[in-house]
Amino acid sequence: MKNFALVGCGQIGSRHLQGLMKVPGPLSIQVVDPNPAARCLGRKRADEIIPKENIQIEWLKSIDDLRPTDLTVVATTAVNRADLLIKLLERGHSRFLVEKVVCQSDEEYQRLLEAFAKYRAKGWINFYHRYMDFYKELKQVLVSGPIHLQVLGGNRGLGCNAIHFLDLFTFLCSGTEVEIQGSFFKDCLLPNKRSKELVEFSGTLFGSVADGSTFSFTFNEMSSASYTVEVLGVNVRAFADEGLEKAQVAFEAENWAWQEWNFKNLFSSVLTPRIAQDVLETDDCGLTSLEDSYVPHSVLFKVFSRHVERLTGKVCPTCPIT
Repeated sequence: MKNFALVGCGQIGSRHLQGLMKVPGPLSIQVVDPNPAARCLGRKRADEIIPKENIQIEWLKSIDDLRPTDLTVVATTAVNRADLLIKLLERGHSRFLVEKVVCQSDEEYQRLLEAFAKYRAKGWINFYHRYMDFYKELKQVLVSGPIHLQVLGGNRGLGCNAIHFLDLFTFLCSGTEVEIQGSFFKDCLLPNKRSKELVEFSGTLFGSVADGSTFSFTFNEMSSASYTVEVLGVNVRAFADEGLEKAQVAFEAENWAWQEWNFKNLFSSVLTPRIAQDVLETDDCGLTSLEDSYVPHSVLFKVFSRHVERLTGKVCPTCPIT
């Protein structure tokens, strides 16, 4: 029997639950969430998955009741998540799929890395772009040389989603030592729908890696537009509208004539079973490891926290994003 645990069964977590239920059985899934509304949502979405033969689901209120598993999915908010992960490590869990952002400060992240090394555990972050066929195929046709990645979007949460596109950038250019060269944030902190203690940002981030590849991410709170992603390389350029699931690619060798490429979003209910199967079969998967995402997280913590401190006049020991 394959054994999974899901910690956090809200909007995202309940989709992970649907995904875990699609792994070929027999399955044992322990679901932990102290919030009755979240457990109700989880049960509702579990009922949407048919058939459910050979699946045992336990609904728990505390991680103290969890047994060690083959894979533990952590889909809580980032608030106090470092402490949560360390407690799970101490209780014998050793393989993790973690939602972004991993935690809320450089200090928390370093504690996590030390704990994962101590317990010889592995963790991967749910940066879904790495499993999307469009971006995997685009990476294969990009010749060596710097690229530029530009992301434009409406009121989608720069604090919440910049890490996703920073990971996509490092995937396409194969660089991890990211530097943020500057930012043009609007002089306001936006409300975060997940908590009054968290904030969001509007504006632009730009930066680079050592090979000369650059990126810019712009989110405008005055718009409801979905993400568009444009990549410019030495031999190819590409454009994708993720909301409309449409994409085009042009090659230098073909005089930059646009051609349609398939684009399909991957949601957790579809992606999670693929990741879980990869971990079960190979003890690895195509996602970014906890170790490899430290630098991208660290640079974002610094730039966002500086902005919060400038606007509030208060020291920001943890970055108020999730």
